[in-house]
Amino acid sequence: EYMGLSETDPEIPFQQALKLCRNEDVYVSRDIYSCVNEPDILLKDRNMMSQRVKSFSETRSKFKHYMECNPDLRISGIYSRNVPFITDAYRIAFTRLRCSSHSLRVEMGRWSRVPRESRTCQCNNSAIQDEHHVLFTCPLTNHIRDKYGISTILQQSTLNEFLTGWDGNSNKRLILCKFIYEVLEVY
Repeated sequence: EYMGLSETDPEIPFQQALKLCRNEDVYVSRDIYSCVNEPDILLKDRNMMSQRVKSFSETRSKFKHYMECNPDLRISGIYSRNVPFITDAYRIAFTRLRCSSHSLRVEMGRWSRVPRESRTCQCNNSAIQDEHHVLFTCPLTNHIRDKYGISTILQQSTLNEFLTGWDGNSNKRLILCKFIYEVLEVY
């Protein structure tokens, strides 16, 4: 037994690596031990990180978008181990949308310093091509909304409500990820 864990415990490789670090007096081992021995430090770090992200959202548009998608900064049910049948491509699309790491003009314009109001969608050249537009209103993705029968759900939702409203059911999570994947493929 090592630190109260039996040799069959899945944490043993971690514990062995930690023991090697400690034996070699690697500086990081002290930080790891403080996290293991003081669980409150993890909560404290999470709260501190949450405050930083929230403060950045006031001045940085990418953080603002993320706070609109995930104001509680919680891990989505999409990443649950209970959802094994969502393919990597669908999970990646969900994550890219949530983190604004995609090829929509709202994101591409950030890189080339195009003013936000000029990052318009090719559907009408007046609507900003952002996550909300392509999911909820863009005519180029009407057929995808119709395919999944979610047009009426979208009319009453914020981006956060839409992304989290599917968490209770594995089949619904799959539909959400497929929908997002197909929408992002249009652009």
